[in-house]
Amino acid sequence: MLRFAAEGAAHGVRAGFVGPGLVDTEGSRGELLADTHSMRDTARHIPLGRLGTPQDIVEAAVFLASEDAAHLSGTHLVVDGGWSAVLPGPLS
Repeated sequence: MLRFAAEGAAHGVRAGFVGPGLVDTEGSRGELLADTHSMRDTARHIPLGRLGTPQDIVEAAVFLASEDAAHLSGTHLVVDGGWSAVLPGPLS
């Protein structure tokens, strides 16, 4: 992506990537959040206290595509409620 951002800049093209964390969907509820799946416990340690929603991911993508992000390129926007800030586990 960084190479694309650098090469695309001369043509007015910006590059951005949205990296979602755990998102509350029918599929995640049936799999990742099932009582027997190891990610169920991990989800309890998201600093903002909840799973993401599909709308959270959409809003991040819309922001990156908007003029509000006109000077962003080569950006990886992590939308995970702060989960990556406390990996590999919960705060002590």
